[in-house]
Amino acid sequence: STWSRPRSSKRSFSLKNRLEGAAMTPNKEVLCKIPLLFNYDPRTGDLTRLITTSNSAKEGGVAGSPSKSGHLRVCIQGKSYYAHHVAWYLYYGEWPVEIDHIDWNRANNAIGNLREVTRAQNMANRRPRGPRLMGVVKVGSRYRAQISINKKTFYVGTFDTEEEAHLAYLEVKEVIHGPVRNGGHRG
Repeated sequence: STWSRPRSSKRSFSLKNRLEGAAMTPNKEVLCKIPLLFNYDPRTGDLTRLITTSNSAKEGGVAGSPSKSGHLRVCIQGKSYYAHHVAWYLYYGEWPVEIDHIDWNRANNAIGNLREVTRAQNMANRRPRGPRLMGVVKVGSRYRAQISINKKTFYVGTFDTEEEAHLAYLEVKEVIHGPVRNGGHRG
């Protein structure tokens, strides 16, 4: 057998750093620069550039480019950060760990639409998917209400209608995760 050099992990490490850049707290140098780079309008949620940093990032322009997920991102010293994290920092003076867009519009960074939450709360408040009401599974001719907590599914009860099961799910969800928005309905 012949010896071969192990593949370099430098590229994956670099990609990992770029992907984690938005979630990580910026260093003190970046945090100090944010108020010098952007003005935040809490009513509209717009970040406006205070200085020109490149040909495409001119003074007075609205900052932020949409990501594939729909969140706006801004670049500071070569790293990409979520615009809603920058907005939160400019308004409250603290870098958030997790932010929830109350109306599910990921581009709406108005301060009234943002709230700091835990990861579990943010996951519990994600937009419903599929045709059924959240927390409801059809079992034969009846409907089972269930809720997932920390990747474990808990049985709530079995009901004659989908609506009854959904209401039972919402009651438990509110106790565990806090107020439910949009009633858990699709759309």
